[in-house]
Amino acid sequence: FKTRFSHRQNDHSQSYSLPVRRVLNFGASSREFRRASRPFFFFLLPHQPNRIACESEIVQKQRIETPTKKFHQVPAVTFYPTIRVATESASYTPPPNMKSLPTLVVVATFAVVCSLNGFAHATVVESCGATRSLVPIEQNTVDISNCEKGPCRLKRRTTVSINQKFTPTEDVKSLSTTVFAKIVGLPLPFVGVDGTSACPYLFAEDGETKLECPLKAGVPVVYKRSFDVLEIYPKIPSMTIHWELQTKSGRSITCFEVPAKIV
Repeated sequence: FKTRFSHRQNDHSQSYSLPVRRVLNFGASSREFRRASRPFFFFLLPHQPNRIACESEIVQKQRIETPTKKFHQVPAVTFYPTIRVATESASYTPPPNMKSLPTLVVVATFAVVCSLNGFAHATVVESCGATRSLVPIEQNTVDISNCEKGPCRLKRRTTVSINQKFTPTEDVKSLSTTVFAKIVGLPLPFVGVDGTSACPYLFAEDGETKLECPLKAGVPVVYKRSFDVLEIYPKIPSMTIHWELQTKSGRSITCFEVPAKIV
């Protein structure tokens, strides 16, 4: 599809601005109108345009100077023109799938960022009952590997990683880890994790920059820890994992529980 403008034989010495967006005036058949209604690539033809046609629809942005030199390469521009046939006008409206493209880009970008930070699929966890934590469970984001919703399957001879994001509401000098499994109401501590310091496993919000204790109020923190499910562990069909971060004085900062089983 091409647009053509008449030459001005006596005025080749002047240059006029040819807008990228222009109005096409022609007596078109229905077939030509359908073709014109679709988006297309417009290649500027190396000839002098009609001055009146250009000046009537001057667009201030994205203007191309004409006339062009012979064999001069002009960039192609994709546009949706307003088409006037006789006294009626019609404008092209992008299809719905093109309108939703920015939304799809935002969603895709968000998914990539979340996956890089380790929180692509947050695990559904529960509060610790009577334990009153400084940071409520609703303000925590917990991600347990291979578990989106309990009961989590802890396979023997594997390593389970836990990423927890929280924001302390006051300064915290130190943190220790309290981890145990409640089996038939009896707490059984996780050897090698329970009672250890949580400070070496703290990172900034990006999940990469290392942080040290003490923690500042209002600064997001990511706690990243992993533990081994040993082969000597018996198969347990039902239990509850209690995971808590406490201060030196025993005050609970964050706490969550999740159903699990060892297989």
